[in-house]
Amino acid sequence: MKIGIVFHAHPAESIWSHTRFLRAVGRVLVAEGDEVVAFYPTRDGRPRGAPSWEGIQAAPVRSWSSGGRTRLPSWEVPLRVRGELDRSFDVIISTADSGAGWLFNRAHRLGILGVDWFQGVGPRFLGFGERTRPRDQLGLGFERWIIPWFEKRNVRKADLIIACSSMNRRDLRALYGIPEEKIAVLPNGFDPVPPISPEERRQARSDLGLPEGTFYASFVGVDWKRKGLDVLRDSVHLARARGAPWRILQAGSTKDTTEEEIGFGFIDGKEKRRMLAASDAFVFPTRYEGSPLPIPEAAALGLPIVTTPDVSVDLGTRGRDLLEVPTGDAKALADVLVELAHDPGRMRRVGESGHAAFAQWTWEAQAHELRRVLAKALERVHSPTRAGGRGGEAP
Repeated sequence: MKIGIVFHAHPAESIWSHTRFLRAVGRVLVAEGDEVVAFYPTRDGRPRGAPSWEGIQAAPVRSWSSGGRTRLPSWEVPLRVRGELDRSFDVIISTADSGAGWLFNRAHRLGILGVDWFQGVGPRFLGFGERTRPRDQLGLGFERWIIPWFEKRNVRKADLIIACSSMNRRDLRALYGIPEEKIAVLPNGFDPVPPISPEERRQARSDLGLPEGTFYASFVGVDWKRKGLDVLRDSVHLARARGAPWRILQAGSTKDTTEEEIGFGFIDGKEKRRMLAASDAFVFPTRYEGSPLPIPEAAALGLPIVTTPDVSVDLGTRGRDLLEVPTGDAKALADVLVELAHDPGRMRRVGESGHAAFAQWTWEAQAHELRRVLAKALERVHSPTRAGGRGGEAP
């Protein structure tokens, strides 16, 4: 197969889940003997540190935008890439949800399988009130109405949609009318890592200047209102009012530090591991999460997970491998964390069970499954018995 992969940012630099996944796809497909072309933006349209995987072909794209940014708006990416396609490609994979239709239209004319990698449905992500300035509210209105319209229009043009969770599949069907047979569910993977040891936890707390005798709840995320950081803050406030020595360790929101919270801001993988290693539990009280990368990452480290029913986790068993509290219920969250803090044995068992449930599903495992799905979809598309050449049953 010859596969084109469309990135929004330079793939060697981005930390976002879709580029991490597609980088793994590249590694696996090249190893299997496939030809892979990575389309990514640069300032001048020339390679600037080509993708760091042996065998992948770099295809830099120069932005129309002022300054030639190294991250492009999602509507611009497919417009730039579609002119690079020819009939030698078998598959084009895009993450440009608000503009992929232009790319897929071109792919259809050339007989190329158009694949949309989908992490969440726009209307479910928007409207959680994180923006307060009038200008930001205007932008939020644009995102709430216009982008979902484009998104719905464009995903319908894909031959195959890779949904990162069963919740995504449900929302694609309910909100966008996508037929079941066009959707394949592949949960997000994660980088394989060794679990946290007691020695590593002690060293992490020493390095960060965190005293023992305090219960540390960790949180990772930038869309803090949707992901429920406010609920975690309220629960810690309730617990501290009862005399419990609790504190939040959070990355991605702010660098502010208070009596109840330490903010690390944006951090790299090494710093994130140290922050998680210093914590007792990973808490993710989200209001909606279609494919939560932080949960399998924290579970792989052996941390007990506490989340809500509004997170889609297709691996593990709820109540055993991860714990749930009602969405938005700070008191219930405080009660569960109090129970964990006073029962180290249960905290350890939940962490060990979660690690066992999630540890095998790496990015490479997901990429191998994707290759199987793509091969079956191509076989279906090119079947001589099919009328019209596109459609059919899901891989």
